[in-house]
Amino acid sequence: MIRVARNSAALLVALAAMTSACSFSFSVGGLDYDKLSEGIAEELNTTYEQFGVTVGDVNCPELAETPSPGDTLVCTAPVADQSVRVEVTVEDEDFNVTFETLDLLYDREQTADLLAGDISETVGLPVNLNCGTGLVALAPGETFECGATDANGTTGTIVVTAERDGGASWVIEE
Repeated sequence: MIRVARNSAALLVALAAMTSACSFSFSVGGLDYDKLSEGIAEELNTTYEQFGVTVGDVNCPELAETPSPGDTLVCTAPVADQSVRVEVTVEDEDFNVTFETLDLLYDREQTADLLAGDISETVGLPVNLNCGTGLVALAPGETFECGATDANGTTGTIVVTAERDGGASWVIEE
Protein backbone atom coordinates (compact mmCIF):
# COMPACT_ATOMS: atom_id res chain seq x y z
CA MET A 1 0.00 0.00 0.00
CA ILE A 2 1.38 3.39 -0.96
CA ARG A 3 0.61 6.17 1.49
CA VAL A 4 1.17 9.76 0.52
CA ALA A 5 0.17 12.25 3.21
CA ARG A 6 -0.41 15.90 2.56
CA ASN A 7 -1.65 18.82 4.58
CA SER A 8 -1.39 21.79 2.25
CA ALA A 9 -1.67 25.36 3.51
CA ALA A 10 -3.80 26.43 0.52
CA LEU A 11 -6.16 23.52 1.07
CA LEU A 12 -6.42 24.31 4.77
CA VAL A 13 -7.35 27.91 4.04
CA ALA A 14 -10.00 26.88 1.51
CA LEU A 15 -11.52 24.22 3.75
CA ALA A 16 -11.31 26.33 6.88
CA ALA A 17 -13.61 28.85 5.22
CA MET A 18 -16.16 26.08 4.78
CA THR A 19 -15.83 24.42 8.15
CA SER A 20 -14.85 27.01 10.74
CA ALA A 21 -15.96 26.52 14.33
CA CYS A 22 -18.31 29.10 15.85
CA SER A 23 -17.97 31.05 19.04
CA PHE A 24 -20.01 33.93 20.40
CA SER A 25 -21.23 35.42 23.63
CA PHE A 26 -24.62 36.76 24.60
CA SER A 27 -26.54 37.33 27.77
CA VAL A 28 -29.84 35.56 28.04
CA GLY A 29 -30.78 37.08 31.44
CA GLY A 30 -30.90 33.72 33.16
CA LEU A 31 -30.35 30.55 31.26
CA ASP A 32 -33.31 30.72 28.92
CA TYR A 33 -32.96 27.55 26.87
CA ASP A 34 -35.26 28.79 24.11
CA LYS A 35 -33.16 31.94 23.61
CA LEU A 36 -30.00 29.84 23.81
CA SER A 37 -31.25 27.47 21.09
CA GLU A 38 -32.36 30.39 18.91
CA GLY A 39 -29.01 32.16 19.35
CA ILE A 40 -27.07 29.06 18.37
CA ALA A 41 -29.29 28.43 15.34
CA GLU A 42 -28.94 32.05 14.19
CA GLU A 43 -25.15 31.99 14.47
CA LEU A 44 -24.85 28.60 12.74
CA ASN A 45 -27.21 29.69 9.95
CA THR A 46 -24.86 32.59 9.23
CA THR A 47 -21.85 30.27 9.24
CA TYR A 48 -23.50 27.56 7.12
CA GLU A 49 -25.12 29.96 4.64
CA GLN A 50 -22.50 28.96 2.04
CA PHE A 51 -23.90 25.41 2.06
CA GLY A 52 -27.43 26.58 1.21
CA VAL A 53 -28.89 24.84 4.26
CA THR A 54 -30.54 26.03 7.45
CA VAL A 55 -30.21 24.69 10.95
CA GLY A 56 -33.28 23.02 12.41
CA ASP A 57 -34.44 23.29 16.01
CA VAL A 58 -31.36 23.17 18.24
CA ASN A 59 -31.77 20.77 21.16
CA CYS A 60 -30.08 21.86 24.40
CA PRO A 61 -30.53 19.59 27.40
CA GLU A 62 -31.51 21.52 30.50
CA LEU A 63 -29.08 21.33 33.39
CA ALA A 64 -30.56 19.93 36.62
CA GLU A 65 -29.53 22.96 38.69
CA THR A 66 -29.04 26.63 38.04
CA PRO A 67 -25.80 26.67 36.07
CA SER A 68 -22.65 28.21 37.53
CA PRO A 69 -19.76 29.85 35.69
CA GLY A 70 -17.73 27.13 33.96
CA ASP A 71 -20.65 24.71 33.60
CA THR A 72 -21.02 23.23 30.13
CA LEU A 73 -23.70 21.47 28.15
CA VAL A 74 -23.70 19.97 24.67
CA CYS A 75 -26.49 20.97 22.31
CA THR A 76 -27.30 19.28 19.00
CA ALA A 77 -28.01 21.25 15.85
CA PRO A 78 -29.57 19.36 12.91
CA VAL A 79 -28.14 20.49 9.56
CA ALA A 80 -29.50 18.73 6.46
CA ASP A 81 -29.21 15.04 7.40
CA GLN A 82 -26.28 15.63 9.79
CA SER A 83 -26.03 16.64 13.45
CA VAL A 84 -23.51 19.19 14.67
CA ARG A 85 -22.66 19.11 18.36
CA VAL A 86 -22.27 22.49 20.05
CA GLU A 87 -20.57 22.90 23.43
CA VAL A 88 -22.00 25.77 25.48
CA THR A 89 -20.08 27.23 28.43
CA VAL A 90 -21.63 29.48 31.06
CA GLU A 91 -19.14 32.33 31.45
CA ASP A 92 -20.43 34.24 34.48
CA GLU A 93 -23.24 34.62 37.01
CA ASP A 94 -25.16 36.82 34.57
CA PHE A 95 -25.50 33.71 32.36
CA ASN A 96 -23.40 35.04 29.52
CA VAL A 97 -22.47 32.03 27.44
CA THR A 98 -20.05 31.12 24.69
CA PHE A 99 -20.33 28.22 22.34
CA GLU A 100 -18.10 26.32 19.99
CA THR A 101 -19.01 23.69 17.48
CA LEU A 102 -17.46 20.31 18.23
CA ASP A 103 -18.03 19.07 14.69
CA LEU A 104 -16.87 20.48 11.36
CA LEU A 105 -19.18 20.49 8.36
CA TYR A 106 -17.80 19.45 4.96
CA ASP A 107 -19.54 19.53 1.60
CA ARG A 108 -18.34 16.31 -0.06
CA GLU A 109 -18.49 17.66 -3.63
CA GLN A 110 -16.68 20.90 -2.77
CA THR A 111 -14.06 18.93 -0.88
CA ALA A 112 -13.47 16.71 -3.94
CA ASP A 113 -13.07 19.80 -6.12
CA LEU A 114 -10.60 21.38 -3.69
CA LEU A 115 -8.56 18.21 -3.23
CA ALA A 116 -8.36 17.15 -6.90
CA GLY A 117 -5.82 19.80 -7.91
CA ASP A 118 -3.67 19.28 -4.85
CA ILE A 119 -3.62 15.51 -5.30
CA SER A 120 -3.02 15.78 -9.07
CA GLU A 121 0.00 17.98 -8.36
CA THR A 122 1.32 15.50 -5.80
CA VAL A 123 1.05 12.42 -8.06
CA GLY A 124 1.98 14.24 -11.29
CA LEU A 125 -1.15 13.14 -13.16
CA PRO A 126 -4.70 14.45 -13.43
CA VAL A 127 -6.85 12.78 -10.78
CA ASN A 128 -10.64 12.58 -10.61
CA LEU A 129 -12.16 12.33 -7.14
CA ASN A 130 -15.53 11.14 -5.96
CA CYS A 131 -16.22 11.95 -2.31
CA GLY A 132 -19.95 11.38 -2.61
CA THR A 133 -22.62 14.03 -2.27
CA GLY A 134 -24.12 16.02 0.54
CA LEU A 135 -22.71 17.21 3.81
CA VAL A 136 -20.82 15.30 6.46
CA ALA A 137 -20.21 16.46 10.04
CA LEU A 138 -16.97 15.25 11.60
CA ALA A 139 -15.23 15.78 14.91
CA PRO A 140 -11.54 16.66 14.58
CA GLY A 141 -9.63 13.46 13.85
CA GLU A 142 -12.58 11.72 12.18
CA THR A 143 -12.33 10.75 8.53
CA PHE A 144 -14.26 10.14 5.35
CA GLU A 145 -13.12 8.51 2.12
CA CYS A 146 -13.05 9.59 -1.51
CA GLY A 147 -12.50 7.35 -4.51
CA ALA A 148 -9.69 8.46 -6.82
CA THR A 149 -8.89 7.56 -10.43
CA ASP A 150 -5.81 8.94 -12.18
CA ALA A 151 -5.32 9.54 -15.93
CA ASN A 152 -3.86 6.01 -16.33
CA GLY A 153 -6.97 4.40 -14.83
CA THR A 154 -5.28 3.54 -11.53
CA THR A 155 -7.70 3.74 -8.63
CA GLY A 156 -7.14 4.43 -4.99
CA THR A 157 -8.72 5.80 -1.88
CA ILE A 158 -8.19 9.22 -0.41
CA VAL A 159 -8.76 9.39 3.34
CA VAL A 160 -9.68 12.92 4.43
CA THR A 161 -9.19 13.78 8.11
CA ALA A 162 -10.92 16.72 9.81
CA GLU A 163 -8.41 18.97 11.58
CA ARG A 164 -9.04 20.99 14.73
CA ASP A 165 -8.15 24.25 12.93
CA GLY A 166 -11.08 23.73 10.53
CA GLY A 167 -8.99 22.42 7.65
CA ALA A 168 -8.27 18.90 6.55
CA SER A 169 -5.40 16.61 5.79
CA TRP A 170 -5.45 13.75 3.31
CA VAL A 171 -3.70 10.47 2.66
CA ILE A 172 -3.64 8.44 -0.56
CA GLU A 173 -4.06 4.72 0.04
CA GLU A 174 -3.60 2.51 -3.01
